[in-house]
Amino acid sequence: MEESTEETEEASTEEETAETSTDESQNSDAENDVADFEEGDILQDTIDLEGLTMETATDNPNKRVLLFSNDEGQKEYKSVFIKRTNRLKIIDTANDDLLLNEELDI
Repeated sequence: MEESTEETEEASTEEETAETSTDESQNSDAENDVADFEEGDILQDTIDLEGLTMETATDNPNKRVLLFSNDEGQKEYKSVFIKRTNRLKIIDTANDDLLLNEELDI
């Protein structure tokens, strides 16, 4: 009986870990996580990510949409990466300005 209790505890710990990592990928420090993406270097070069929080709005086989918010929760930037063509658009949502719209060589 002790083994089944330990197995249950391990399973619940694994579930909690999975839930935590899902939450972190949804809303996290922009500077640390953006480097994990193909378009990360361009994002870091184009916008100042310091003090911004990154939220993954969409990430599917076709496109990835990332939202960058300030400490007050206001959206400052949005990036749209079209995976099939490697096209990246970076939008300054605070000023309604297109900062970048090009195909990346990656």
